[in-house]
Amino acid sequence: MAFELRHNTGADLLNYYSIESTDIQHALQYAYEQLDHANHYANNQDDFQRNIVEDIIFSSLYATCYEYALGQINEFPNSRKQIVNQFLDSEEDREQTLLEHSFLHLEYLENDGICHGCSQCEFHNDLEDLLGPWQDKDMEFFQHLYIGTQVIHYLMEKILYDKTDQYPQIIQFLESEHLQNLRQTIFNELELYL
Repeated sequence: MAFELRHNTGADLLNYYSIESTDIQHALQYAYEQLDHANHYANNQDDFQRNIVEDIIFSSLYATCYEYALGQINEFPNSRKQIVNQFLDSEEDREQTLLEHSFLHLEYLENDGICHGCSQCEFHNDLEDLLGPWQDKDMEFFQHLYIGTQVIHYLMEKILYDKTDQYPQIIQFLESEHLQNLRQTIFNELELYL
């Protein structure tokens, strides 16, 4: 993936330094392998849909965790190494929490958008765009979304662990707005590869 430095804005610089075509190719290869794996081990089409939607939710939540850590690096650039180490150290707890949240969100979809009260109720509105495709069993939609979220997850991880060290000049651009733009840019650029 090649980004042009059109306006030399923070978002453009972040995109330019953060993503290389080899990163995208590796991320896509990984995402397709995971999708094939999920399909192979699913008992039926409903099981396949359930598994990939749960992974979509998990990866989306995880990307938010990456955004938070990257925002911390932006705020405290001299503490980059400590922030990355803390993120690594908390991986097991974070993943357990995100798995629990993903399960609750999946239950919300399975219940056609009805929740009788859970710890994630206030965040179910983030899933509104998934309700129609879930009810329609729109596997093309979910497979495309799965690939996109897996690629974003992979690249956000790479930015946190590698790119902030490799290209410290991007740290100043790790603001929430730029990171949201980066996620959207990644997803939009995937259209070229899918």
